[in-house]
Amino acid sequence: MGKKIKILWLVNIVFPEICKSLGIKETHIGGWLSAYRNILKSQEGIGLCILSPYDGDAVNKIYSKNDIFYVFPRKWKKDKQKSFFKEIYKDYTPDVIHIFGTEYSHSLLFVEANGCKNVIVSIQGLISSCALYYSAGINNWSFIKNISLRDILKCDFVLFNKMTFYKRGLDEKKLISKIEYVAGRTDWDYYHCSIKNSSLKYFHLDEPLRESFYKSVWNIDKCKRHTIFFSQNYYPLKGVHKLFEALPLILKKYPDTEVFLCGNNEFSKKSYRRSSYWNYLYDLASNNNILDRLHFLGDLDETNMVKQYLDANVFVCSSSIENSSNSICEAQILGVPVVASYVGGVSSLIEEKVSGLLYRFEESSMLASMVCDIFSNDEMATSLSSNARRIALLRHDKNKISSELLYIYNNISTIK
Repeated sequence: MGKKIKILWLVNIVFPEICKSLGIKETHIGGWLSAYRNILKSQEGIGLCILSPYDGDAVNKIYSKNDIFYVFPRKWKKDKQKSFFKEIYKDYTPDVIHIFGTEYSHSLLFVEANGCKNVIVSIQGLISSCALYYSAGINNWSFIKNISLRDILKCDFVLFNKMTFYKRGLDEKKLISKIEYVAGRTDWDYYHCSIKNSSLKYFHLDEPLRESFYKSVWNIDKCKRHTIFFSQNYYPLKGVHKLFEALPLILKKYPDTEVFLCGNNEFSKKSYRRSSYWNYLYDLASNNNILDRLHFLGDLDETNMVKQYLDANVFVCSSSIENSSNSICEAQILGVPVVASYVGGVSSLIEEKVSGLLYRFEESSMLASMVCDIFSNDEMATSLSSNARRIALLRHDKNKISSELLYIYNNISTIK
């Protein structure tokens, strides 16, 4: 690579090892960032400095495995964040700045503080688009009538959060209009970025997955028959309510069907302690008589996530919007049959009836029918499994991704 290249990352999460150093709760999201970092660490001549917002009160500078980490208070005002970003930029003098995600204001603030020279922004999700689909087909009255004391005390309403997404989306649009380089991985993010800034240079950059996902393979003879795995249910756009709508139809044909969901069982709380969305879900599950079919798994680490995928007969992603769902990618590389809503960038991941099954988001009856097809047709399930795994192994090949990443950094670096 020639001279040493100094890379600065701005990310949305705190890496697990830094959480340990700070004595804060580790996150199990964003594992692909650690995988990117491992790719870089296998290369000679690269220095890495990583900036992360957190919920603390002061800046912490931590050295780990020859990398420099800064965590800065998320609650800082804009001017203070800008001053911090200017100071870090001047001190570290990076050759490339890689900003992961457009969803939060600190991404725009960094560019406003230091300009867009040698800055590349990786598209994760596009929050301006997420705002449009946040309610996921649920009418406003359903949220209003389910507002709880918890919502009031926390000022955490679905409609308020939708407006927050919209406001953050304005910063996102401003950021995309300013930058010169963007990295993405689906047709959907390419077209959305291109229309917002026609002069952008777009680089294709796939994401590596967590190490364990490369080492295991789904086997139809070892999975738990008639089980569904659903990995996210935190807020409406993830669409768990569409699965709840489909489940009674699935149970008519397969009455032993069970659903396993990541996250805590909010149904165990009193209604005034649940969010309006969870109250809506509770009513939906109760009315459909499916409460006893739902199993909440809590916050799973990497090992247990792999186990849940492998145990499942099918993985379902029923989101109202996605760019490149890591959950779909994880299911595919393990070879778990996937049924997903045809939204956003999902069609860049799944070839219909080849590497997964796609249905229109609103059509919960189609979702039910496709799940039943996989339950009933082992030949289809194994074909989807082998095709998806073959394609995903190529998409997430670390050597390929390493070449893509280094090509980008060499192209935009100040070192020529």
